[in-house]
Amino acid sequence: MTDRLPDRPATPWNECPPWAAVLAGAGYAALAQLCLLLDVPGLSVAVLWLPSGVLVGVLAVSQPRIWWRWLAAMVPFHVLPNVIVGRSVGISLGYTAANLVEGIITAWLLQRLGGVPVQIAHLRDVLGRLLPAGAVGAACSAAIAAAIAALTASVTSPARVFGIWFGAVLLGVLVVTPFVIALHERGRRAAVVPMEQVLESIAVLVLLVTGGIVAFSQSYGIETIPLLYLPYPLLIWSALRLSPTVTSLGSILLTAIAVWFTVRGVGPLSEVASDVSVRVLWLQGYVLVTVLMTLLITAVVEDRRLANEELATRERQYALVTSHAQDVIGMTDERGNYSWMSPASLHITGYTPDELLMRNAYDYIHPDDRNAVRDAAMRIRNTLTPGYFRYRGKHKDGEWRWVEVNAAVANPDVPPDQRHLVTVTREISAQKALELELARSRTLEGVGRMASGLAHDFNNILTAILGGIESARSDPRGSAAVREELALVEQAADRGRQITKQLLNIARRTPEAPSMGDLDALVRAALPVVRTIVGAKVDVRDALGGGLPPVRVDAGQIHQVLLNLAANARDAMQGRGTLTIRTMRQRWSDADPARPPALAPGDYVMLSFEDSGPGVPEALRDRIFEPFFTTKGEGDGTGLGLASSFGIARQHGGHLWCEGGEGRGATFVLALPEQQVQRDRTDGTRASAA
Repeated sequence: MTDRLPDRPATPWNECPPWAAVLAGAGYAALAQLCLLLDVPGLSVAVLWLPSGVLVGVLAVSQPRIWWRWLAAMVPFHVLPNVIVGRSVGISLGYTAANLVEGIITAWLLQRLGGVPVQIAHLRDVLGRLLPAGAVGAACSAAIAAAIAALTASVTSPARVFGIWFGAVLLGVLVVTPFVIALHERGRRAAVVPMEQVLESIAVLVLLVTGGIVAFSQSYGIETIPLLYLPYPLLIWSALRLSPTVTSLGSILLTAIAVWFTVRGVGPLSEVASDVSVRVLWLQGYVLVTVLMTLLITAVVEDRRLANEELATRERQYALVTSHAQDVIGMTDERGNYSWMSPASLHITGYTPDELLMRNAYDYIHPDDRNAVRDAAMRIRNTLTPGYFRYRGKHKDGEWRWVEVNAAVANPDVPPDQRHLVTVTREISAQKALELELARSRTLEGVGRMASGLAHDFNNILTAILGGIESARSDPRGSAAVREELALVEQAADRGRQITKQLLNIARRTPEAPSMGDLDALVRAALPVVRTIVGAKVDVRDALGGGLPPVRVDAGQIHQVLLNLAANARDAMQGRGTLTIRTMRQRWSDADPARPPALAPGDYVMLSFEDSGPGVPEALRDRIFEPFFTTKGEGDGTGLGLASSFGIARQHGGHLWCEGGEGRGATFVLALPEQQVQRDRTDGTRASAA
């Protein structure tokens, strides 16, 4: 069902205040008095009983717990008109009981079949609820009335009483109950009617009354029967264009005109038969067809209106969801062409939905991933099983970005080669980088453990070798040449000890002797050594930021990192070029796309070594920090310099990475967490907080 306006806290129907009961009772009595003027001669039964529709409508839109109030209010307003027209008190009370029973049964069935509040908004409301409930209630009421007529011998044909009474009550329910329900629904929704619709409603009702009078005031022969259909176009127009309230009111007016003239022997139906009972049956049949036609058209129109409102509401909700969704929601046809895209495509792909419309999705997939995506899409189409796949998608700026797509079939009832896919696409470039970083960290951790174990074993061997060298050197039988050879062996063993120390630094998780320090001061102290390492033909430029916050570091290890980076830059530039050393302060937020995935958000002190060498190819950028990996020739390097520097950076809670593309030089960036320093208010000493 469509969205509804909030219910009012109280309505006259549910609270039943005295003024509402009096007003409803007065209307009930007025309609009863009017209908009693339309009695069939000799039967004392009205052709049409509109009060039944009022009672059923009021009870149907009310809560059952207060029905007794309405019934109590209606009793005197029903008995009094019957007494006025000359019926005995006993018959008047009996007929009152029959009409009250009919109202209770019909309203109860309506609520049982349709719930509260009762509506006339669908075909099933008319054919499956109102018509059966009215027929059952009318049958019960007519049976009671026929029994009263037979017992009192007030009429000669109780069967005719049953037939006329049944038709009169059923018509009263079908004519008036929809009007009461429509009034209640409009009041419950508190809808505002445009002035144009009000004027159109008045015009239609005036024309309908005029057409009805013209049709039923003619009495010059049976050939005037086609005039009965004169009001139909206006009723259909009202059902199609106007509200159910106006349409129901039009049905009431036309019914009243038809009954009024026909009972008085005027109009086309007065010529169909000489027997008044037969004419009444023709009249009731005409009214029944007219009312049912109007109700059915109104129900169809109302059903369509509610469906359109529901569709519009869902479209608004869908548009709201898709317009604010961070993921791209799209649809592709059987050939892979985009048939619809949500606005998020601009954020993820750089293209607007209009730019992607009817473009082929495979044109934006990396060639290495294209076949796998085709196979996954075909599998989803063939099996009707939702699935997901990952690929590198082309951004408008030319870069390839990793995305993850969840896909499902949109039209499963067609053959597989005609099925469309609904896709939800999310960029996972950062996630992919984290996965690679995690895999590399696990690799380095495993290599570090292995290196640590090997280093300990190798160190024990070197200890034994050095001990043997010292013993051999002290032997007086050794010659000078032997001592020189032993010195060379000792130098090689010391070199081996330095390598084992580097391996142990890779595996160590915390600095050996951390303390608060100034990174600028550490760099300035190391600059002379750096210039010596890189050589005189390399221009070392100092671009230190100054005034940086302190960092908690092991000064010896950071000094080792500076020397390793300097040696790496010298080898990359082949002893000639420019090396720029910078320090700065950097705040990395969680949403910063430039933040390395392995670096937690926060404030950092940054150190960068920018050389003018050939740069590091992207394919090697993730491997240069692996132990024993080197691009140098055999015997020119151990592959431990960058690996040990990376391990030291991680020990300090920071990170070391490489930037710059091939042919643009290389920039190695060291990030160390900033430390907040506060002065103790009691003794004036400094205290640091990590």
